[in-house]
Amino acid sequence: MSLSEENIRIIFGLKMKQVRTEKKLSLAQLSEQCGLSVSYLNEIEKGKKYPKSNKIIKIAAALKLPYDELVSLKLSKKLAPLGELLQSNIFEELPLELFGIDPKKLIEIIANAPAKVNAFIGTLIQIARKYNLSQENFYMSALRSYQESHDNYFEELELAAEAFAAEHGLAFPSERPDSLLEPIIRQKYGYQIDYDDIARRPELAKMRFFDSQQGDVRKLHINGKLDPWQRAFILARVMAVKYLKIKEWASSSPHLKIESFEQGLGNFRAAYFAAALLIPREPLKNDIREFVKLKTWDSQAFLQIVAKYTRSPDMFMQRLSNLLPRYFNLTNLFFMRFQSQEGSGYFKLTKELHFSQFHTPYGNELEEHYCRRWVILDLLRQLERDKTLGPVTRVQRSSFFASPNEYFVIAIAKQADHLPGMNYSVGIGFLLDEELKRKVRFAKADQAPLHIVNQTCERCRIADCAQRVAEPTMVRLQDEVDRLKLALEGLGGSL
Repeated sequence: MSLSEENIRIIFGLKMKQVRTEKKLSLAQLSEQCGLSVSYLNEIEKGKKYPKSNKIIKIAAALKLPYDELVSLKLSKKLAPLGELLQSNIFEELPLELFGIDPKKLIEIIANAPAKVNAFIGTLIQIARKYNLSQENFYMSALRSYQESHDNYFEELELAAEAFAAEHGLAFPSERPDSLLEPIIRQKYGYQIDYDDIARRPELAKMRFFDSQQGDVRKLHINGKLDPWQRAFILARVMAVKYLKIKEWASSSPHLKIESFEQGLGNFRAAYFAAALLIPREPLKNDIREFVKLKTWDSQAFLQIVAKYTRSPDMFMQRLSNLLPRYFNLTNLFFMRFQSQEGSGYFKLTKELHFSQFHTPYGNELEEHYCRRWVILDLLRQLERDKTLGPVTRVQRSSFFASPNEYFVIAIAKQADHLPGMNYSVGIGFLLDEELKRKVRFAKADQAPLHIVNQTCERCRIADCAQRVAEPTMVRLQDEVDRLKLALEGLGGSL
């Protein structure tokens, strides 16, 4: 893999500093022996400058190191993990500035303390390999962190959606939102729309849409089995790419592969714009204000609000995750989305966000079995058991086993329109504290059934659980370690 000039400078500086340190030379001593200033040598070691050949000859001679060995990009075993990290070009792929991180400062930290960070980086690489953490998963994890750091609210995208609606005289919510957007994407953006291609190809059954271009013809292929709201979301998302001038995005759903952080960010911005356009914040804020005044939870009233804006509970709940932290100051919450194929007994976590703190439950990549006691998963089982298409909704007080944290969880589940037998559920969990009880009247301690829940069956100590689907293997392993510790302590040793 080719390296950028910046990373070549960093590698040279790291090697030079390592050799100098091993020979117990200070920068002042090296300066005296090679005739180059201390400040200049310091900038070389920090990766800020790459010396010319005549100066490299002087440095190599002072370090008693062959010229070719000093300029080689091959790092010693001690610095190999750092080299692997740099060769991944991760500093170029991730726009660290979005997280308030100055790439130059980060590089300077690495340059100043390579031996201290080396083992840590090597451990991260091993973990990534062991658990098959792909580059794409890394990008998506970084994107999720970016959303969480902004409480999943982006004012510039809200304003852009409102400006677009005003420019085109659009008023949402609407009974047929797709019919309002189709003329715009055809006339302004020159797209042809095809609702039949995907349906004619069984191998594309899971596709929601893809964007193609043949010559001068730009065509948007949309799965004809999607409802008007889902079609509208796709239309709005594609127009967002043009309107926001997004350079990188994955032009299909589900996407085949996310190849960069910018591409993932482009997808997110387009989807956020689309949701903000179709479910405008002002009317939804007003409906939420009235709904939280209810003294008791009303499932029917909640479903009526959802139906007012969309037939996609997924989009509605994600829209709530945008607005609740910003306008209701409810920041102690999490958002999760699961899907399950009927008869599989398997629940896949497809989306999650955690605000303010790292709430439970949280995702894991260990193929463990999520606790079926959570209402978000129990609704999926209800859909399969009752053979209903949904949507169905329910609330639950979820007390995490052996933890003081208790959550008020609102969940809604529905069958995927274009995939028979595929069900999905989305849920928002609020930390059940005094502030929530004050702002949301129905979130009182006696307004929802209490369930003791846990993370996964493998890590759960709840005895005689009727919902258990896997043995508590991780609990048994920890118990064995604890028994060994006690035995050693009895002999005056330790583990």
